[in-house]
Amino acid sequence: MPTGPSCFLSVPTTTALPNGPFVNAHLYTSRYYYAHESAHSFGARDEYKEVNPRTDQRSGYLNTPNENAYYLDNGITPNPNHTPSLMATAFNYDLSQGAIDAIGWRDSDNDTIPDILDPIPLISNIELSPVSPTSNLDYQFAADLMVNPYPSDVMRDITITGATYQLDSGPVIELTPNDLVWGGYEEQVVINLPHLTMGEHNLSVQVFNSVDNTALSRRTSM
Repeated sequence: MPTGPSCFLSVPTTTALPNGPFVNAHLYTSRYYYAHESAHSFGARDEYKEVNPRTDQRSGYLNTPNENAYYLDNGITPNPNHTPSLMATAFNYDLSQGAIDAIGWRDSDNDTIPDILDPIPLISNIELSPVSPTSNLDYQFAADLMVNPYPSDVMRDITITGATYQLDSGPVIELTPNDLVWGGYEEQVVINLPHLTMGEHNLSVQVFNSVDNTALSRRTSM
């Protein structure tokens, strides 16, 4: 039996590759199998016992966990929250929350725009350190910028489009990514802060993505 999001459910055989784009079915295949396999095409995983699904397995554009899998993360203990669903039970058309999230029907900020079209950028791997051990007033800020929530490798059509920084109450300065061109799913930036005065300083970094969402990170140091 298969262990991934795709499966073989009926005779004649009905199949779908994870995240699509095609479903292979016979003319007389039951509409249930069309529905089940179509859900695979949008990232939903199997949830029924026979394929040993686990709640830690992730899929879909949002890379969400298979919350309604038959087994918990260890693959041995039955999931006490497992319920009949389209991906678990023959001829049941209810989508579990795990399948709904994998398909992308989630709106975390309740703005009526689904998360797959409305991600918030993420600033991570932040480092703020002296340029050298003997350079007490010359600092460097480095960070990774990426689209968030982090999806699977299926699609990366939303990108980072820019970033700015501001030191204390100074001017807002546009940043250039390390590869010199914005538009990637992930970007890296470095900010050189030479000749700082002694004392505390506030550094604000703001990042923008292609759906006009922003993220702000503030650091106080030195």
